[in-house]
Amino acid sequence: MGANPPAGVRVPGIPDRSVTRRGRDLASCRRRHGHPYETARRLTAQDDEFLDKPVWDFANTPASHYPLLLHYHPLTLFRHQLCKQGDVVLAHVLCGEDVSLAQKTRDLTYYSAVTAHDSTLSSSTFAILSMEAGAEDAALSYLRQTAFVDLNDLHGNASHGAHMAAMAGSWLALVWGLGGFRPSGAGLSLAPRCPAAWSGFRFRLQWRASLIEVEATPQRAATASSPGLP
Repeated sequence: MGANPPAGVRVPGIPDRSVTRRGRDLASCRRRHGHPYETARRLTAQDDEFLDKPVWDFANTPASHYPLLLHYHPLTLFRHQLCKQGDVVLAHVLCGEDVSLAQKTRDLTYYSAVTAHDSTLSSSTFAILSMEAGAEDAALSYLRQTAFVDLNDLHGNASHGAHMAAMAGSWLALVWGLGGFRPSGAGLSLAPRCPAAWSGFRFRLQWRASLIEVEATPQRAATASSPGLP
């Protein structure tokens, strides 16, 4: 796993001063940005205007009209509550340590209904948050979608080339979703849960200088740590 260098660390070809200044700029940018919040429905908004728009008429959209961007003008799509992939869901996965599970669950429920999943990157993110929210059936459905996107040609374009990012999403859905892996500045946490229909799963990952091994069955879960690559 890669990591950005801390401020002041020497990076070949880049002066130390530039790395430090860039770190300050990114920290300042982070403090100024965030998702708006609608208190009436207690929802995290994707942007300032998203929740004020009409919801896309999914019920009357033919299956043959997906992906939507190939059949409707972008300006038509952008005037509706419609997500190609869930940005708020992704934010909760990557930066959700200070967000309550109740809030994540509300947002997941809402954005599940307005997301078209036209992007092959979408299902893995929904798999992760669905598992965290306790929606195991939905999580496994999303996991299957990202795992079989090319094997079953789910988007009808496998002949154009393999969806490599979706393949990586399969790993994320397993490790972050079923494994409950979450990195933070303080370290990492794991909460492995094996579906009852599975015999079990196992994975390994490198965390800093340690090799972490996780094994789970429906009855038990175990983790182990050993020295890894320096």
